[in-house]
Amino acid sequence: MYDASIEAARAGEHGRGFAIVAEFIGKLAAESASATENIERIIEELYSNIGDTVSNIEEVKKTMSAQIQATQKVKKIFHDFKATAKQTSGSVTVIDELIEEMYEIDRSSVEAVQSIRDISQNTEELSGDATGSLDEELKDIRSRVQSLTMISSEPEQEMAKFKLN
Repeated sequence: MYDASIEAARAGEHGRGFAIVAEFIGKLAAESASATENIERIIEELYSNIGDTVSNIEEVKKTMSAQIQATQKVKKIFHDFKATAKQTSGSVTVIDELIEEMYEIDRSSVEAVQSIRDISQNTEELSGDATGSLDEELKDIRSRVQSLTMISSEPEQEMAKFKLN
């Protein structure tokens, strides 16, 4: 740029236009250099940002992989829980059936005890009736035996009268 200014000054009046153009070209060159530096800086920033983005993507990828593994573990836990719940449900059903059987056995036992109690009461009543009847029969038999004894002793007494005479 310095060289173009000197040549323009030597040319005089005719070189003035050339000097303006040379000055404008010099300014454009300086702006181009500045713009090139800015572009280099922007490219470096982009490159740095791309590196950061790649690092972030790698971290996200690792995090997603860990989340996928955690999700698979949770899925397995839910599957195991579902199987356990199904098994527990079956056990509850069996226990419920056993409890129902126990209630039925209990009801049957209560009915059997009531039947035995009723039979015992009937037996007691019948025994009481039979004892009463036997007592009366025995009294009647005793009374008849006494009557027979008295009747049988009368002939003896009558015969005793004859022996004395």
